[in-house]
Amino acid sequence: MSHILFLFTGLQSEASALRESKLVYGTQGGSVTFHLEERPDPTFQDLYWTFSSNRLAACELDKCTNYRENASVCNTTFSLELKNIAQTDDGEYNAVIIENDRKVKNISTHRLIVQAPVSKPVIHTSAVSSSNGTCNVTLNCTAKRGTSVSLQWDWTGIHHTAINGHNGSVLYFSLDPNAEGSFTCKAHNQVSNSSENVPVEKIKCFNSSENTNLVIIIVLILASVLLAIAVVKMTFQKHRRGSFNLPNNQRTSLLCRDKPALAATDILNYNHDDGTARCEEFPLSHIVT
Repeated sequence: MSHILFLFTGLQSEASALRESKLVYGTQGGSVTFHLEERPDPTFQDLYWTFSSNRLAACELDKCTNYRENASVCNTTFSLELKNIAQTDDGEYNAVIIENDRKVKNISTHRLIVQAPVSKPVIHTSAVSSSNGTCNVTLNCTAKRGTSVSLQWDWTGIHHTAINGHNGSVLYFSLDPNAEGSFTCKAHNQVSNSSENVPVEKIKCFNSSENTNLVIIIVLILASVLLAIAVVKMTFQKHRRGSFNLPNNQRTSLLCRDKPALAATDILNYNHDDGTARCEEFPLSHIVT
């Protein structure tokens, strides 16, 4: 078989070039099965499934050997099944037989594209009223996950609405007060799809002047809070200085009450000019009772 394998390897590219690839899409993490496009002659000598010139499985009549953990070939139909597929499995898969006369024949070629499924789309709404009483709306649709995701808009039961245009994920339109219906964003790729819906009644239209007034109110509230904090802080500091009740330009010594009076005692020196205070040791004999 080693001699046949060597012959097969050398002629594989030529054999595979004779057959057009069949495009197959697979879901990431799922499984996919490649069926033979041409039933082999019962007298074939060997059958191989390959991927990027590497053997995945080899069959001799009714006995098959698998060479990759996630790949297996059915002994009766010779179909190839791949499990738990990933992006690294993208590529071309060939089924090749070696006939009794040593000729190499490609009987099946599949081109696999693995895609991650799309996530549920999210719709972001921006709506501002205009001078003529209508509401100018922008809907932006996004899908966080998925491979090669396509987005499109659909709407049902829409009345009193002018669709101004849409470009992929973004939809522009104008609503009047009597509008009704809903808008749907659809996200899809070749292996999955998902959608999100927004009814017209949930679209809140804001006046631009109202938004400006709201910002001004928030700024005034924040300024008032900061001013109140500053006043409280200044009052507290002034109260601490006044608690000593000492005249200006006078340095005074007071007993520090949290120190034990032994051979010497601690006094608190406070200077009203610079607001400093510290405890110092002072002989008991110098304290006037």
